[in-house]
Amino acid sequence: MSPRQKQLSLELGSPPPSTFENFFVAANRESVQRLRELAGLVAREQATDRLIYLWGEVGSGRTHLLHAVCDASLHTGLNCRYLSPHHALSDFMFDPSCQIYTVDDVELLDEARQIAVFSLYNEVRAHVRCALVVAGGLAPRAMPVREDLRTRLGWGLVYQVESLSDEDKMAALWDSLGLGPNDGAF
Repeated sequence: MSPRQKQLSLELGSPPPSTFENFFVAANRESVQRLRELAGLVAREQATDRLIYLWGEVGSGRTHLLHAVCDASLHTGLNCRYLSPHHALSDFMFDPSCQIYTVDDVELLDEARQIAVFSLYNEVRAHVRCALVVAGGLAPRAMPVREDLRTRLGWGLVYQVESLSDEDKMAALWDSLGLGPNDGAF
C-alpha cells in the first residue's frame, strides 16, 4: 500500500445476541423446540427432561443454542449460568439461586472441571427446579472425558446439532438480511 492510500474500515457492528429467534433451525427442529420450552417448564417445576446433551461439529450452532437457553431463562425470571473451559473452577459449583446451567465444549474441560460438572449434574438431578444443558463436539460414547461424566452425559436427552446445508446457509443469509430468495438481491 502506498503512503497516499488509506485502508477503509468496514463498520460491521456487534453481532446480535444469540437467541432462539435468530437461530436458523433447519434440521434441528426437535432439539430447538425442547430447549425453547425448557425454562418455562423448569419455572413451573414441570420439566421431566432436565438433563440435555448437545453434540455436533464446530459451527453447527451448539454455543448459540446454549446462549439462547440462557436468554430464554432470563426472560422467564430464572437465573442461568453459561460455563466454558475458560471459566473459573468456582463457577462450576452448584448455587441454589441458579436454576439453569449450560456447559460448552465439555471435551476441553480439565479434570478438575470435569469432576465439577459431574457434581453439578448430580446436584441438578436432586433439585427439581434446575436443569443442565451440556454441549460437546462428539456423541457421549465417543467423548474423551472421565468415564463417570461420559455415562452421565448419555443419561438425559441427547441431540446431534446438524450443521446447515449450503442451501440452508443461503436461506439463513437471506433471512438475516430481511430478504427472500426471490427479492433479486443475489
